[in-house]
Amino acid sequence: MSTLHSPALSLASSASNGALTVTAYAGDGAVLLAFNLEESEARSHNLAGFAIQCSPPTGQPYFLSNRLNFTQPNTSDTTPQQRTWTSSHDAPFQKFHWVHFPEEIVAGDKGHHNFRYKVIARYNGHAGLEDGPAAEVAVDLSAQDFANFEFGFTRGYLTSQAYAHKFGNKDFRQEPKTLDYDTAPFEAQYQWLGYHARQMIFNLLKECVSDPGTTVDFFACAPSWTTPSCIPVPRLKCRRTPAWSSPPDWPT
Repeated sequence: MSTLHSPALSLASSASNGALTVTAYAGDGAVLLAFNLEESEARSHNLAGFAIQCSPPTGQPYFLSNRLNFTQPNTSDTTPQQRTWTSSHDAPFQKFHWVHFPEEIVAGDKGHHNFRYKVIARYNGHAGLEDGPAAEVAVDLSAQDFANFEFGFTRGYLTSQAYAHKFGNKDFRQEPKTLDYDTAPFEAQYQWLGYHARQMIFNLLKECVSDPGTTVDFFACAPSWTTPSCIPVPRLKCRRTPAWSSPPDWPT
């Protein structure tokens, strides 16, 4: 039986079962799962990897899927259409950590999202894969409500497999670029790419707009500030600097 070493729902939670220890670190709509299996156990049982089962707040438990498996080779000639998803119970992750972004999480949602993750060591047995020790951790993936600050991150990258899978590598702005094109067709991509950080910035600007005594001195890179805003910011004063780049739909 697994033994919890920390409160059931917290920013970090650990569980141990024999030679296996699992720790979950809650992030911004994501969780980092880290596993440790004693080396003697891994060698003596021919460790194949780790299966991960997620139990969401509602719905049935499911195994996270792996893009790699033991039966289908992936080479430089393999096309995205030829790649298949396989349950990690049959294609265990051959890493000692994994990051999961549950689709059930909405950016900035402070409601309780209590997830449980069961990590199972999978061994190469005589008849195929076999279960080794398993440990289960619980973690709350809701947005944290701190007294004096809020933190948020972007969640996607244009060059990621996830973007290609979700949006088919579609353009994120019209061509040729103009200063006043309609951003509505790209809103889903902006929300996914910007995630919680984008939401926080727009909320801040909306607060500034609602307060007549507030002005905004904003810094951004000139090449990125070429798309129109979804909200008017009449008192926004921009300074263009190459120090860093802004998402494509930030206010100009």
